[in-house]
Amino acid sequence: MDTLITYDEAVALVANPPTLAPRSNFTNLRALHCHLQRALQRLVNPQTYVLGWSGLVMSRPMYQMLSTSPFRLPTDPGPQAVYYGARVPILDTAGNPVNDATGNPTYVPIPALDRATQASIDANFLRERNYWLSYKNIKRACYNVLDETIDDAFKFSPDPNLTGWNPSMEINEIMEQMTTTYGRPTPTALLQNDTLFRSPYSPIDAPEVLFRRIEDCQEIMTLGDDPYTPMQLLNNAIRLLLGCGLYQRDFEEWDRKAAADKVWINLKTFIQEVYQRRLNTTGNTSGQHGYVQNAFGVLALEDSDDDEDADVATVITQMAALTTQSQLTAASTAATTSSVTAAIHQLNTNQQAMMQQMATYANANTARNMPAAQNPPLTHFNIPTIGSFQPGGNAQGGRRPGRGHGGRAPGIVVQGGHRAPRTPFADYLARQGGIGASIVPAFVQGTMGVGAAARNTAPMYSNIVKRYTNMNVCFSCGFDVENGHTSRTCPQAWQRANHQEAYNRSNAQQYIDAGYDACTKAKHKTQLPTF
Repeated sequence: MDTLITYDEAVALVANPPTLAPRSNFTNLRALHCHLQRALQRLVNPQTYVLGWSGLVMSRPMYQMLSTSPFRLPTDPGPQAVYYGARVPILDTAGNPVNDATGNPTYVPIPALDRATQASIDANFLRERNYWLSYKNIKRACYNVLDETIDDAFKFSPDPNLTGWNPSMEINEIMEQMTTTYGRPTPTALLQNDTLFRSPYSPIDAPEVLFRRIEDCQEIMTLGDDPYTPMQLLNNAIRLLLGCGLYQRDFEEWDRKAAADKVWINLKTFIQEVYQRRLNTTGNTSGQHGYVQNAFGVLALEDSDDDEDADVATVITQMAALTTQSQLTAASTAATTSSVTAAIHQLNTNQQAMMQQMATYANANTARNMPAAQNPPLTHFNIPTIGSFQPGGNAQGGRRPGRGHGGRAPGIVVQGGHRAPRTPFADYLARQGGIGASIVPAFVQGTMGVGAAARNTAPMYSNIVKRYTNMNVCFSCGFDVENGHTSRTCPQAWQRANHQEAYNRSNAQQYIDAGYDACTKAKHKTQLPTF
């Protein structure tokens, strides 16, 4: 390697490890192992620029899972560069050395080195020397940290003639010895780990979240001497990715790959490329400026110099966006409710005034133009009540306004679906040539201003109250389903052909945007019933 990793640089990275007090166990040993692995991964190693020097502390099966080649320790190149190889003797046809006149063996002449060849040998020696010295510095830093962190009572030497550790031991040997003695996971922990290994993957998360979870589960199973096989890892990841419903078509391309290429590392690269193409397709404008759209629809800056600061900034951005959206929704709902309430009050006031005018007009005309014996005066029971009058639309179970029968005055419908009884006033209006059509329907159809304002401020859906007291969602049955009914518990006979069990209220819009034929029945119902 071109640069030398100093001892101070290695110490700064592995410093402040988690404590193992009062006694080493599976939990604190794994925390220590992760601390060293993450620190050494930041140091450049010519073998791999992704894993760095983490192979010093990582178990060999785990390293082989994450890399195409095993981790190799560097070798000492010696104190100085070697410009010539070993001398090669000259042999006769029988394979015997050819001696000179003095009886000494003769050798193949060594050609003289030019400046370019000598400079190349010097450069290679310098890189090998830096590689070797970097390894010694990193190993010494890790050994000193472990020696200070772990109590002497827990140190055992693989050499029966020695007590405790010694600097000749490799770091992964020390970690494996501690894990074997104190850090084995219990059978219960292995069972819980296996459950997590097979648990569903949410399409809201990036695929890297799934890959990291599977690798962590494999590490724990490796510590328990029961690791998953490479085929188990691969099949489980494919099953979970297919189950989330976003990669069905992409795996058609994966199936066409050669069997030798279907390994864990290639699967990670393949899915990451697919996921990146999907982000670029859904947000080309933002992608050109170095932004990507995450699962919440929030734009987050890529390639941050500090991973932790970037993560914090992303979370803050997401929470701010969600809070703003909630505030806007609450404000809009409050404004709509207030407007509708005011319109309803004004409508009731106008109804009372209209009926009073109708009663006055009817009594006056009855007294002036008609004999009292034939047409008794209009009384209060002949006029629809305020609660039963339905302006601008149907009452519960009634017919549409404006479709009267015979000489009845149109537009007045009472609760229960029946018209108001025929009154002397209605008969009189019918006989006068449709005077009622210029009075009652005008108010019913909303031409007096208040009725139209009430309709304009009304919500898009008049009924937003759910039938069932839950917020469950089913891919095949919609957004208002029985208690206990979800996409996972939906009966087989009710399921659509492309039924998705991972479909729920939080990710429904993502499935719909992706082109899935999900049922959106009662999606507008967002309030639980109060009964």
